Amino acid sequence: MAQIPGFLCFLVVMCAFFDGSHKRRKEVSLRGASKQDDREEVLRRAAAQRLERELLRKQVAAATKVQHWFRRHRILRRFRSSLRARFDALLGQGQSSVETRAQLLNLLVAFFSPRLDSDRLLELGELLRTSQLQAKPELPDCYQLLILFCLRAMSTASSNCPKLAPLLQSLVSRSEELGPVWQPWLAKRGGCGLLTSIIAHGDVVHVSALLQALLQSRDPTVGQAIAVEVLSKLRPSPALAAFWSASVPAPVVCAFFAALDGARLFLGDLGQEAAAAVLVHVMDIGFPFIEQLPHDALLDFLRVMQTLLHNAPLELLIPRRTGGDDSDSDSDDEDRPPTVALSPMLQLLYARYRSVMDSDGILMAFVRCLRTDPWNGDVTAMVCSLLAPIMTLSLRSHTKVPFLNAICFRPRLLPAFWRNWLATAVLPTPIAWSRTTRDGVHVFAEALSHALLTLDDDDLTNKDWFVMEELGSMVKSLCQAAVALCEPAKPAPLAQLDRPVFKLLHRLHCRNDRLRFSTPDHWHAALWVEDRMFNGVRLDDLNQEGDDADSLHLGAAVLDARRPHVVNMLRAVPFVFPFHQRVRLFRGLVTAYRGQSFPFSPAVPIHRKRLYQDAFDNMRGLGSRLRTSIRVQFHSDEGPEAGIDGGGLFREFLADLLKEAFSPESGFFVATADNTIYPNPHTTRLDADQHFCFIGMVLGKAIFDGMLLDLPFATFFLLKLLSERPEFDDLRSLDPELHRNLLFLKHYPGDPEELALTFAASAQDGDGGYRQVDLVPQGRDVAVTAANRITYIFRMADYRLNTQIRAACSAFCHGLFMVIPQPWLRLFSAPELQLLISGEETHINVEDFEANCEYGGEYNASHPAIVAFWRIVRRMSDENRHNLVKFITSCPRPPLLGFGFVNPRICISSAGHEARLPTASTCINLLKLPVYPDEETLEKNLLYSITSGAGFDLS
Repeated sequence: MAQIPGFLCFLVVMCAFFDGSHKRRKEVSLRGASKQDDREEVLRRAAAQRLERELLRKQVAAATKVQHWFRRHRILRRFRSSLRARFDALLGQGQSSVETRAQLLNLLVAFFSPRLDSDRLLELGELLRTSQLQAKPELPDCYQLLILFCLRAMSTASSNCPKLAPLLQSLVSRSEELGPVWQPWLAKRGGCGLLTSIIAHGDVVHVSALLQALLQSRDPTVGQAIAVEVLSKLRPSPALAAFWSASVPAPVVCAFFAALDGARLFLGDLGQEAAAAVLVHVMDIGFPFIEQLPHDALLDFLRVMQTLLHNAPLELLIPRRTGGDDSDSDSDDEDRPPTVALSPMLQLLYARYRSVMDSDGILMAFVRCLRTDPWNGDVTAMVCSLLAPIMTLSLRSHTKVPFLNAICFRPRLLPAFWRNWLATAVLPTPIAWSRTTRDGVHVFAEALSHALLTLDDDDLTNKDWFVMEELGSMVKSLCQAAVALCEPAKPAPLAQLDRPVFKLLHRLHCRNDRLRFSTPDHWHAALWVEDRMFNGVRLDDLNQEGDDADSLHLGAAVLDARRPHVVNMLRAVPFVFPFHQRVRLFRGLVTAYRGQSFPFSPAVPIHRKRLYQDAFDNMRGLGSRLRTSIRVQFHSDEGPEAGIDGGGLFREFLADLLKEAFSPESGFFVATADNTIYPNPHTTRLDADQHFCFIGMVLGKAIFDGMLLDLPFATFFLLKLLSERPEFDDLRSLDPELHRNLLFLKHYPGDPEELALTFAASAQDGDGGYRQVDLVPQGRDVAVTAANRITYIFRMADYRLNTQIRAACSAFCHGLFMVIPQPWLRLFSAPELQLLISGEETHINVEDFEANCEYGGEYNASHPAIVAFWRIVRRMSDENRHNLVKFITSCPRPPLLGFGFVNPRICISSAGHEARLPTASTCINLLKLPVYPDEETLEKNLLYSITSGAGFDLS
């Protein structure tokens, strides 16, 4: 068949589809009408497509990286396998030439894996161990590298530790032959971190040689690495502590502390938890050797402890205290829990630090440091930084006393402490004190307070202690600091200074009452306080905790921003205010309380012949109700006496009751050698405590009502009323002979054992005989020696001044505080409290006396007899003026705030024109003065009455 040309075929096909129309046929879509997408949809679709393309590119890149890593890993694995094969072949040849060992080590470095090559490491190590070390090793870091490989293998699997331990020990011994550079090299390459993981698994024995070698390095870099990477991350345990003491020799410990001392700047940047962990380990490492450490190593050890303690949150460890923080207790301090809940590491630090400080070794270490002469301020500041936590944690007294003794009785230490350091460092603003200054003030205050318990007045002011001017300047500086410490809002680290500074000031204030080494201006650091600021002070303000069940809310407080500061000062250091301001505050509290309304109480029946017993039976249950007005009804043998008690009868009754209660015949109180009174410790009455409590209530009533009583109390007894601890020199008034004997013992130049004294005292029993009382456990078998004689003196004085009268004083105080709340009494010192009870022994101000006197009967201020009376009083001697005041009020001393505060007011009433002597009714402060014909007769009869003892005449 003939072939048809191509163009003819094209024509045939075109003719088959051509319909004769030259226009293009319109296309019709069966989907319906078309719609145009909006702009937002187009942009959204474009962004989605872009993200999809980006994701695809990342997937491709990731796949490329995975393939690259896989190919690299496969190549490396094959290459390392070939290297292992070469290593095994070369090792199997048994050659030990230098070149062979170098090749083997290079191969091992190239392919080493802790999981796969521990056996090869062991074989190479054995080969190197059996070969001789060359002067120039074939590879400078060979032994260091092998040590690092051993650590990596041992940290990967504990099963490798036993078999690699001998090799590691051998490598360490060989590395030491190359010099000290390998320890820093290893520390920089993570060796300490690997060591930590091994020890954490309990395999410390297997790495003991390496650990010793690292500890022995004196390089600060190594010390820093061990502290940061090992000690701070290992939880202390008894097993680890036993390892430190048993496996680390003293020379290694010395070197380690030298390295840590070089890294102290870095240690100061550790966090609280890390610093606590390192500190516990440092104590575990160093304390077993503390008596063996040379002086320089001991200083390194203590400096490191000081640095780490500065990072410890000691303000969290301040124990809770109940009310009366600033007072001294007769009993030892008890253990108290910290203020807040502590983390397990801080709890461990709290327990371990106390355990270390309870031992004798640390005490001897401090003594060795303080023996440096001349004065070394840096060493003393360091010791203070370590002792301050002991005081802060308020450990038991038997823990603190040895440290305080070591400081107090080292010759001239405390005076040098003040002169060379604190005299210039103690600024009026404690917030500006450095941490070292705060620690120094803390320890100095505790130590000097402790020393004042046994230092007599002559010792305190001799050449080995302080001169008067120094004590005055010290008081002024500390008072200014105390005022600042009473600020309501102060940093937490300053809170731990409150108690020691306040306690020292209280002790110095008591001592100043005898020595007068400072002027009132030194104490009155708060003269800017006006009397009006006391108007709103309440009893619950003065309470330490503010939760007294018998709180007295006394009126609206003055709205003054400084009032909380004033209240804090009244609690802690009230003597920074002048005495007259505190007396006005006290009388203001009493007056405000009297302004309240109370239910009327029935009269108390009192028989004149059984005055004390009836009062005891009928009034001992009144308690705090004695603050209210009490009426009495006197009875005689014939029955009730006529008359109504308007206040004068009760004052008469109260004066007679107190006179009988405090008389020697009652047996409740006895007199000292200087005619001051205190509770009788040998009273035989079975209910003595109840009687002491009642007498305390009656005295409180007299103070509350402002009655002045001629009752000279012993200073040590007044201190007990204020919860203060009596001092050694207070023993002079109680037992002068014992005081002299103890002073003789204190300064005895020979061996005290020659005196054959023991820690026992003689005490009178109920039958009039004597018995031995131990001052310490088994004291009668403990001899007094040169080392413990200060303790014996303190214990003996404490027994006589505190222990013997503790029960009686406790009962007396219980009754007294029912009527006069203790915070009110703590506004005053012991001598000031005596002034509050008995008035001030000063001259009589006649102008004040005359201005506050009232007149009765035919008398008035211009009556000739009254004018003559005041002319006579002005001519009187001071002694006769006091006799006149005693004749009228029963007390020879004028009131503290003047005659305007006598209650009831002094009144002079006419007593007719009979020829009789002047008489007085002391119960109502009434002078009955007859009208005499001339001034001479008046003067003669008045002087006769006030000097002969004639007086009370009940109208």
